[in-house]
Amino acid sequence: MQVAEEMEPAGGRAGSAAGQAAVVLDVGAYCTKVGLAGQDLPLRVMHSAVAREGDRRKYVGDAISQCADPSGLTFRRPCEKGYVMNWDVMQELWDRALGPDVL
Repeated sequence: MQVAEEMEPAGGRAGSAAGQAAVVLDVGAYCTKVGLAGQDLPLRVMHSAVAREGDRRKYVGDAISQCADPSGLTFRRPCEKGYVMNWDVMQELWDRALGPDVL
C-alpha cells in the first residue's frame, strides 16, 4: 500500500510545484504567524492589529513596535470572539504578512 506522499495523480503532483512549500498563515486574536509548511518556526510573528496616530501615520502588525509614542494610537483588530468583523483590517494584515520581504 502506498502512503499519500508516494501517490501521484495522472497529471503530475497535486498542490505545489517541486521544491515549493505551502504557506501557513495563523491569524489569532493577539498575534499573526506566517511560515512555511514543514518548518519548525514561523518566518514572521506580528500583532493582529492596525494602529493609527490620529489622521497621520498608520502602523500594521509588527510595525506597531516602531512607534515612538504608543499612548496616542488607536487600535483596530480584525477578529472578535473568533469571527472576522473587519475585513479591511484583515486585508491589511494579510498584505503585510505575505509581503515580498517575507516570502
